[in-house]
Amino acid sequence: MHKFSSFILRNAQRTANRTIVFFNWCAAGVMAFSNGANDSQKQLGIIALALFSAGSQLPLSAAVARVTCAILWRSGP
Repeated sequence: MHKFSSFILRNAQRTANRTIVFFNWCAAGVMAFSNGANDSQKQLGIIALALFSAGSQLPLSAAVARVTCAILWRSGP
């Protein structure tokens, strides 16, 4: 694949290569996010953020968020 892309892009300008590198980083970011999309810690963070923004006390919120996250994780898709 590397040889093929090198052959195709042999006369490309530097700006074309920068664009390809930029989109490569974007694709890597999307893949990394989708890989961890079902991660329970992400759910815990979202629940904790919602509770914190609602004005709840953080130590109690963290305990409630952990229990809620554990229940959601065990329920499965």
